[in-house]
Amino acid sequence: MGRDLLTPLSPVRRGLHTVEVARPLIVLLLGAPGTGKSTSGQLLARKLGVPWISSGRLLREAASRDERMARSIESGELVPDDVVEEALLQRLATARSGFVLDGYPRTVSQARDLLRFLQERASRITRAFHMCAPDDVLVQRLLSRGRGDDRPDVILERMRVYRLETEAVIEVLRAAGADVVEVDASPPADEVVRTLETALEGSG
Repeated sequence: MGRDLLTPLSPVRRGLHTVEVARPLIVLLLGAPGTGKSTSGQLLARKLGVPWISSGRLLREAASRDERMARSIESGELVPDDVVEEALLQRLATARSGFVLDGYPRTVSQARDLLRFLQERASRITRAFHMCAPDDVLVQRLLSRGRGDDRPDVILERMRVYRLETEAVIEVLRAAGADVVEVDASPPADEVVRTLETALEGSG
């Protein structure tokens, strides 16, 4: 599926004429740890021809330079919004053709800041996907990848925090006019990506 099938057009006034220009393709992937956001996001971004931007990866890169942030991530705590935004919004500003955004926003404050950021650039969310899977699937996936911060107690804390925040985030996005679609993230990644592509074909 080519990017031209997915990119909505937006009327822009130029002199005495109104022309149609391609609006940036902006896709959000929301989901608890273990839903495969990173794998699906990278595959989808390659198919769409836009960058994959992961809040988690940006934070881990920052944590490698900041011991206090590293301890927060290891304990399952949310990193303060201002720290996340500084790392993320700078990166988003460079992605002029659009992006697949993995794991952001996670809080109401982040959602509002992202919407403001897009509004200032005359952009909007093409579609947001809420990736879902049963708890036992998520726990097994996280334990099997063997990362140092993937202990059972940390996993449970992440899920608890995620559930507390996500419903409110989705409400904010929907109130702003964003189309939020639930996607079953249990199947293999290539099947999940086909589902995401099919859903995007109807966006605009």
